[in-house]
Amino acid sequence: MNKLVVSEANLKEKGFTLIEVIVVLAVVAILIGALTPLIFQQLNAARERATRQEMEMIQEAILGNTEKGTFGYSGDMGRLPNSLEELIIKGDQPSPEAYTNGITYGWRGPYISGFDTEALLTDAWGNNYIYDNVPSGTEDCHHGKGHQSMG
Repeated sequence: MNKLVVSEANLKEKGFTLIEVIVVLAVVAILIGALTPLIFQQLNAARERATRQEMEMIQEAILGNTEKGTFGYSGDMGRLPNSLEELIIKGDQPSPEAYTNGITYGWRGPYISGFDTEALLTDAWGNNYIYDNVPSGTEDCHHGKGHQSMG
């Protein structure tokens, strides 16, 4: 019969002790716990920057940019859009038409390109933008009641 000889040297070479594994897991958990808030902070900062850029693009699409020589939706149509979709979808809005005084009136969009309607309507967190062209304290002609803006 063969006898199995177990020595201390053979036992130590076979793997990690339970204490060693627990210590490594504790160090990894501490590192993850320390880095997670930083990662989320960076993600939120990037989302905030992206949302600010989108909102600036929407503002420029609506009001234009005199430095670039663009008049935006309000300059072309003579009014604010009823919805953000009107910035990218012509629908039944009138085409540009020149009048005798040389002023052209009509939809010259899309005023924002590179976005589909759904992407235009949501911020970087997936929340819908709230666009309301009714000034605060005026009567809402569709509902006949006063309007209060969030702000």
